[in-house]
Amino acid sequence: MSSNVKIAGSHPVVLQGASDHYRGIMVDLKNNSPWALDFSTAAWGLLLTASIAHWLKEKKRGIWIKVPLERARFVERACRDHQFSVHHAQNDYIMLTRWLPVDEVNKIPPYCSHYIGVGGCVLSPAGQLLVVTERYEQGRDVWKLPGGLAERAEELSEAAEREVLEETGVRARFLAVTSFRHKHHYRFGASDLYFVSLMLALSTEITADPAEIAQCRWMEVDEFLHAPHVNTVNKEHVRSVLRALADRRLIMPHTIVPSHSPVAVPVFSITEAGRAGAGAGAGAGPVATADPAENGELSKDVISAALANWRDEFTT
Repeated sequence: MSSNVKIAGSHPVVLQGASDHYRGIMVDLKNNSPWALDFSTAAWGLLLTASIAHWLKEKKRGIWIKVPLERARFVERACRDHQFSVHHAQNDYIMLTRWLPVDEVNKIPPYCSHYIGVGGCVLSPAGQLLVVTERYEQGRDVWKLPGGLAERAEELSEAAEREVLEETGVRARFLAVTSFRHKHHYRFGASDLYFVSLMLALSTEITADPAEIAQCRWMEVDEFLHAPHVNTVNKEHVRSVLRALADRRLIMPHTIVPSHSPVAVPVFSITEAGRAGAGAGAGAGPVATADPAENGELSKDVISAALANWRDEFTT
């Protein structure tokens, strides 16, 4: 087809896409006929005009157009002359959107607004805590938990185990989420969800990543909680782990298959020691009765015994 929009009978050529259950349409230019990518910007404008008229007649609502990066020149014309907006961009495409109804509030959802971060509260069999200082952190003695950002389509448990291994060389098994922090105005104005998990060390030899980590060591929990250069939020995350061990309750993932999908998903819920598996009971180890955040921290013996209890119950 030439660079001009052709008319087939009385029907104008329009962009093809997949309808959604909100009466919207998703147009991927790469899935249209090859000629859709060969237009001049002027012909592209004519094609948009015809397509928008067609979608209005069909009472479409939200319009999504996925423009491959090599056709980025289409973006200016769509936004300037046809009221589209850039929704988001990735390495290989730019997503444009337009809301057609003039009598409805725009219901197109904004792009992803949150980062997902993970921190590993890794405890050794002896009850020591794995801690790091970051190479580029201001103040090299600011100890923190190893961790980082979850990757696309990565479970929290996978992200925590991967980040701990990459930063410290220590293999650790994810057991449970014990606390999380919700922070706003993070990178590029997005918010940040940071999940801290209790993890059981499967190895203790440290091989820190020199590109990211300045120092890495096993530290007594009490030392971490009283260190002057540890962020108070990080101290609270570790106290949450101690409370969970003292209460014998952890927020653990349970695999559930949704009724509308064959793909299993992890659902996190409070799990009490002694109910999720065999072998845990009154004699499974000492249980702290005092609040570790208010009346002194748990002793190393109590931590080690609690860890042994959870290890035997959930990781064998």
